[in-house]
Amino acid sequence: FFFLMIRRPPRSTHCISSAASDVYKRQELKIAEIKLAQQRKELEGKTSELEELEKSLGKFAIDLDRREKAADEVERSLEEEIKAAQKGFAELRTKEEELKEREAKLAQKANLDEELEIKLLDIEMSAHALKKRQEFNSRTVESEMQKLKEKEASLKRREQDLMKCGTSSAKCRDFNKENIYANKALEEALFT
Repeated sequence: FFFLMIRRPPRSTHCISSAASDVYKRQELKIAEIKLAQQRKELEGKTSELEELEKSLGKFAIDLDRREKAADEVERSLEEEIKAAQKGFAELRTKEEELKEREAKLAQKANLDEELEIKLLDIEMSAHALKKRQEFNSRTVESEMQKLKEKEASLKRREQDLMKCGTSSAKCRDFNKENIYANKALEEALFT
């Protein structure tokens, strides 16, 4: 467009109002119009490009909004998951503390069971010793009772012998007193 043949005025004419200068002016106007048309076309192309850019920017803004909303939702879900995890950790800690308390109670119970077993063994041993002592005491009582019966029988025989001999009643009384004192002494010796 710019390579048009420009007609120059002849060199001999130096007057402004000449026909050659008019031709020159017309050519400048045409060139200016052509340049304006080209600039208009360029502007129209740029405006269309700008409109397309605006459209793409609008789409991009919509996409950004969607992505921001999705990111917000993901952040909310992550916060909820973090809260749930913290709650789970707190529950685990409470359960761990409960387990420790149970272990401590079980240890105390085990110690108490051991002490009870030791006490039961002591009681069994003392009961066994008491049983043996009772058996020994019953044997000794039986033997002493047997001795008393034998002594009583011998005393009765003696008394009968004395009665047969015809001794006086005073001697018999003294003899009976001696037997009573002897029996009391034996009973005191057995039950003390």
